[in-house]
Amino acid sequence: MHESSIISYTLKSVEKAALQNNITYVDEIVLVIGKLRAALPAALQKVFHILRGNGMFSNTSLIIKETDIVAVCLECGVYSQLDLMNCDMCPACKSRKLKLLQGNELIIENFKGR
Repeated sequence: MHESSIISYTLKSVEKAALQNNITYVDEIVLVIGKLRAALPAALQKVFHILRGNGMFSNTSLIIKETDIVAVCLECGVYSQLDLMNCDMCPACKSRKLKLLQGNELIIENFKGR
């Protein structure tokens, strides 16, 4: 389950930034994650509630924004929203020459604290 490593990374990064800004309690974390990461939002939430502990994250809410897989075909120029099972081929011309535009993100968009 790679969701635990994603949440662990998120908590460590937010904790570091919070402490640098004299924030001792985090109310909310917004995480943007692309569908290519194949992380299940429900699993991310479950792991988050387990790993957040009793310190600065004890009542923190995690907001997950999942981004679709979007690519442009370098052969025919068609922009496509792809699914995880068929993300390596242009649906229009069947070329495998795609440029990924979105869908592999792992970004801590922001956090709120005090």
